[in-house]
Amino acid sequence: MDNKEAIEIIKKISLGKKNYEEKKAIKNNFPSLYDSVVWKLEEPIRTKWEKRDAFKAKELEKKIKLDKIKEQEKQVWKKTNKDGTPFFNIKYFFQYVPINEFDQNIKKTNTSKEMMEWFLKSFGYLNPLEIHHGSNTGVEDGEVTLSYIDTCLFFLFSKYRWNIHTHKMDANETLEMPLYIFKWFEELEHLITDNRMFWHIFEWIFTIQSKYFTDKTFARYGRLDIPFEERLQLNETLNSSMNNGEFKDSLVDKSSKFPITDFWTKTIFNNVGDDEYLTVYRSFKVPKGEPIRKGITLDNQYSLIYQAGNSFSYSLSKFTAVRLGWFISSFIIKKYCKVQDDEAEKILEDKWLTKGQMENPTFFDEFYTCIGEFKVKKDKILFATSSMSKEEIIATPQNVILADYRFLNVVDIFAMQSCFKFVDGFRKKAVNDQKYPIKDITQFINLDGVFDYFYMSAKKYCNKNSKKIGYILKAGQSDLLYKFIPYVSDMLKEQNKKEYALDKKHSIRMDLTPITINNRYMFRLSADQFIFPNLNGSSVRQQTTVKRRFFY
Repeated sequence: MDNKEAIEIIKKISLGKKNYEEKKAIKNNFPSLYDSVVWKLEEPIRTKWEKRDAFKAKELEKKIKLDKIKEQEKQVWKKTNKDGTPFFNIKYFFQYVPINEFDQNIKKTNTSKEMMEWFLKSFGYLNPLEIHHGSNTGVEDGEVTLSYIDTCLFFLFSKYRWNIHTHKMDANETLEMPLYIFKWFEELEHLITDNRMFWHIFEWIFTIQSKYFTDKTFARYGRLDIPFEERLQLNETLNSSMNNGEFKDSLVDKSSKFPITDFWTKTIFNNVGDDEYLTVYRSFKVPKGEPIRKGITLDNQYSLIYQAGNSFSYSLSKFTAVRLGWFISSFIIKKYCKVQDDEAEKILEDKWLTKGQMENPTFFDEFYTCIGEFKVKKDKILFATSSMSKEEIIATPQNVILADYRFLNVVDIFAMQSCFKFVDGFRKKAVNDQKYPIKDITQFINLDGVFDYFYMSAKKYCNKNSKKIGYILKAGQSDLLYKFIPYVSDMLKEQNKKEYALDKKHSIRMDLTPITINNRYMFRLSADQFIFPNLNGSSVRQQTTVKRRFFY
């Protein structure tokens, strides 16, 4: 079909110019002037297609390179020993790290389910007691050391990455460990066929994400046949390979081969009789309308069995359990701030919750948060750890009795947030002054007592200042600390002056008293002579007044 636009252009050319352009077109290898004009008119379209073809060629080249890199990755980490057994080559983490196009920002090291499977196959059948500490980056192909296992765990679960500029391991600052990685572990943990090896790495995985552990996980291969004390020793062996055992700096005597195990066995087994129960705590979420106990009334035979919030994880500290509950919710915001759903969510996002927490439905209307007081016998305890600052006791839910519980509310928000800032401030001051090496607030032996006092103070404050609650919730944590901690301090001063007949000008003095418990440095926080006792035996049923006997 003729090009009408080309014909019109030629018609408008004078006869002399037309003869000239015709000769020029033939000279440039065009059959005619018409063909030359058509070629010029189609140039934009032709350029567009040429660019598309160039782009496709470039994309194809990239894909070929990526495929080649993936194949190279496979060859780097997927090794086989001489006897045919799998060996995960740790050098993969140090030789290949993807970077962005500007060669500056280092991305997380690649991880895949296939990599985790090969890693678990590499060491899951070995006895950790027969493996030496060794090196991580310097291992030969086929050599498994304790440091090698520890370092691989950090990389595979995205906690470490390799910095190609400094040639050192960097901590992943965001500490974003995707849940799908732990889901892979749940599907592959059967590859850990040596029971000692399971307990060797158990704490590392469980304390980060416990939701994928089940009764079946613990019962497999006779893992529970390993005695409790040996489980702790096996875990401590892994920690010591990188010299990062929890609270080692707070131990008085580090000469023991397993000082952390000694602490836990003495703390649990020397203080609790065979027929006695250990009291532990846990906060848990409850959907509206769902029963917490299997039996509704206390005289029901199932009343000690709890259904909502089942878990293996508990804490020796009531304060820690409340803190981990993180129970601010849209329901509380709407109630006290007198706002609708949209504004309540905005306050939560701006002042109280992270972006990730905002995606958690338990922070919204259809859920309550409870603090539970539980009882467990020592022979039913699976594990104990201070990792993640939880003072954590791990036990099968079927072997734990729900003694009591209550719903957390706005008073607990005030008490918990301010109490944490209060005690952590004293911890930091003691460290900065080089007075005491207090690594964590769980070293305060009367931490629950301090929390009880803050709860009592928060109850009084909220009753007297009900109109201020909404303003503080809207303003956020900084406003809460600014307005509430001075109130607690003033109340403490008044009570001390009254009970001890102190001069009105007396300025209350906060003291830390070091105490050694089972070879660990602990500390008691006191205000003059008042030592913050547990007002109700650390019960979840909080008292709201301080009896006179607590001052003496």
